[in-house]
Amino acid sequence: MNSKDILIETALVGQGMADLTDAELSRRWKAYFPETPDNIGFVWLWQGQKIIGDLDSFLVYRSRRLPRIDSHKLREGNDSSISGYCTASAALALSQEIQARVVVTAGMGGIFEGLVSSDLPEIARRQAVLIASGFKDMIEAKDSLSYLHARNILVSGISKAIYNGFLFTGDDILLDRQYAGESLEKLAEDNCYLVFNDIKNGLRLKDANWLKDSIEAGKLARNSGDEFHPAVNKALAYYSDGQSSRLQFEALMKNISLALKLADGK
Repeated sequence: MNSKDILIETALVGQGMADLTDAELSRRWKAYFPETPDNIGFVWLWQGQKIIGDLDSFLVYRSRRLPRIDSHKLREGNDSSISGYCTASAALALSQEIQARVVVTAGMGGIFEGLVSSDLPEIARRQAVLIASGFKDMIEAKDSLSYLHARNILVSGISKAIYNGFLFTGDDILLDRQYAGESLEKLAEDNCYLVFNDIKNGLRLKDANWLKDSIEAGKLARNSGDEFHPAVNKALAYYSDGQSSRLQFEALMKNISLALKLADGK
């Protein structure tokens, strides 16, 4: 398993944007990154092996409809044949083994209906800096930020020291600070292990009913034994005619670009 400076979670591309074809994802990626940087890698599990590769090598596994693997499943799994797409928390849990300093996602987990996503405790372990566009829109952002603050984790915003949503615009919540060009080493020294690189308000989805109905679709899926977040993303893509998926993939690439600048000290 090769070391990489930047790890990219694969749950979003693997499950969260089924309406975008492999060919479209590859085309959009190559338009953004004509040459894939050699210090980044998508990470997933296949038959007990941790695999790190570029987007095209990962897309081969996308049609296999694998489950999401979070850090809890990763640590508790005793099955040497486990396969799945790594969430941000799983990528964070693997970061030190792979010598990664940054993990990249688009929408991250947090607190929802009293449940704490594994993303939050993994950030609090201070293993790598996580770059995200925001909390998934059903997440209770204020409580999630309070969870991190209680564990002395600071949160920085790229465009402003205010958090107000991911794909949809919500209430303004003050962050600890605006990013001011600090190195990864300085961020870690300051216990700033989460950086929000938000989607511009003008690009976000506008119809709050889409979110409400998509959350209900996720709950129905969960009650039927399926996974919640992929069902929410599928419904959002349906209501927005694919705009939600395109926004998320664009946000992921934008966050990778930011991670490259941080890793290079620029």
